[in-house]
Amino acid sequence: VTVTDTDTDTDSDTDTAASLLPACLDYAAPLEQGKLTHPALAELSGLAESVLLPGILWGHADSGDTARLLALRHDGSLRAIVPLVGAKAGDWEDIALGPCAEGEGPELWRCLYVGDLGDNDLKHATGTIFRVEEPATLPDEVSAVFVPVKVPKWRSWVFKWPHGPRDIEALAVLPDGRPIAVAKSKANALAEVYRIALGAGNAANATRLGGIDTRFGDVRQGLGVAVTAADLSSDGERLLVRTYLKVFVFELAGALLLPAEQAANPLAAAPRQIVPSGLDVQGEAVAWSRSGGFWHGSETFAKVVARLWRVPCAQTPKP
Repeated sequence: VTVTDTDTDTDSDTDTAASLLPACLDYAAPLEQGKLTHPALAELSGLAESVLLPGILWGHADSGDTARLLALRHDGSLRAIVPLVGAKAGDWEDIALGPCAEGEGPELWRCLYVGDLGDNDLKHATGTIFRVEEPATLPDEVSAVFVPVKVPKWRSWVFKWPHGPRDIEALAVLPDGRPIAVAKSKANALAEVYRIALGAGNAANATRLGGIDTRFGDVRQGLGVAVTAADLSSDGERLLVRTYLKVFVFELAGALLLPAEQAANPLAAAPRQIVPSGLDVQGEAVAWSRSGGFWHGSETFAKVVARLWRVPCAQTPKP
C-alpha cells in the first residue's frame, strides 16, 4: 500500500495486478441468488467477493450498526459475523477487496477496505478508511447460532475532504492500495471522484480527480443519478458503479492513475455501458464476481425483503 503522507499523483505500475476477473464483452440477464432475510442484512450497504474463502461475499450494514463485517453465502444467507473490537462505525457505506501490502498481486489480496464516508446532512469535514485483514477461516456452522469470528487485524486512516463535507457511498481500491471514492450527489452534474493516499500513520490525503457521468435519458438529477456503490476490477481499468436505478461499467484506460490535473477530462469522457441488473428496492451494494459478471444487492425497504443478484457474462473475450 502507498504509505506517503500526501497524494503524489504519479503513475503506478499495475503489471503485478493483471486482472483475475473475467472481462465481459456483454452481460446476461440477472439471476436471483436468494433473499437477504437475516435481520443483520436488512441494511446491507456494500459487497466484496472473498479470495480466501470460496463461496463467501463480505458485506456490512449501513449507519446505526456496530463495527462488524458480515459473511454471506452466495445464496444470500448469513454465514458469520466478524466484529472489529475497538473500531467505531459512524456511517459505513461500502467495502472493497484490495492488497494488504504494496506489490501484492490480486491472487494474494486478503484485505478488506471499508469506507466510513456517509454524510447525508453534510456535517462532517472528514472521512475514515478501515483496512481489515480477512479471516482465513470461519467457525463451524452451528444452526442459527453465530459465534463471533476471532477479531482480525485492522487499522484506520482519517482524512479531510479538500472541498468541504461530502456524502459518499461508493468505495473502490486501486491495485496499489489507494482507495477511490465516488460522491452520491443528486445534482445535474458529474459524480465527483476522489483518490485517497494512505499515510504511514493514521492520516490520509484525499484528492479530487474529476467526475463521472451517471445521467441517462431524461434522468438528469435526483436519486436516479445518485451513486450508492462501486467496485474496481483488479487491473484498475473497469469501474463498476450503481445508482438506485442503473448499473454502469466505465472503461477508464488508466484515468484513475493520472496526476489530478490531468484526470478530469478522461474521467468525464470515459466510455460507459449501462448493464442489466435485477430489481432492487433500495440498491446500495455492488461487486465484481470472480467467475465473471457482478453481484448486487439492496437494503430492505418498506418491509420488502431484499434480494441478492448475480449478473453473469453473456460474452467474454476470446483467449
